[in-house]
Amino acid sequence: MYPLGHVTFACGAVWLGARLLDRARQGETGHQPVAASAAQDQATPREDAPRRSNIADAIDYRLVALGALLPDLIDKPLGWYILSGALDNNGHIFAHTLLFALTILLPGLYLLVRRNDPRLLAVGVAVLSHLAGDPVTHAPGTLLWPLLGTDFAQVTLLGTRATILTETAAGLILLLVARWVTLRGRLDRLLLEGRL
Repeated sequence: MYPLGHVTFACGAVWLGARLLDRARQGETGHQPVAASAAQDQATPREDAPRRSNIADAIDYRLVALGALLPDLIDKPLGWYILSGALDNNGHIFAHTLLFALTILLPGLYLLVRRNDPRLLAVGVAVLSHLAGDPVTHAPGTLLWPLLGTDFAQVTLLGTRATILTETAAGLILLLVARWVTLRGRLDRLLLEGRL
């Protein structure tokens, strides 16, 4: 996957995950209608309601986009230029491992639970979505590095035609979201605050 695909996939995953997490934190289940739950919440406010905010509204999608591109921003220059003679790789090395994703996800979970701050967790989820969209999912040696050894596999998955299709679809989705944001007068908010 290339940049547009990574950003689109990550933003969609974080958007959906934040909304599901908000629902779970509010005590809703898939079997209870939202309207009934809202009426119940108004009738009996929860003790922790003032300290909990809506996670979906706190997501900075600029950070999500950065997280979606972070593995490539680190590994491509490192693998292609700095370590090109030392490692036989295609730019899928250290930042394309679950270990790297966990170093962002775990502190992100801590910040969410302790400080109700979802920003670092959103970056971690975006990094994880990058791994899910890359061919490293077919290279356990890279994905699970260093558990299965210290070598990084050379992997490619999509051909040129599939890559063009995924990037075109991602670009169209981003254009539709930009149009939606603009029609609702939220473009400044997205650009300045990263929020939808």
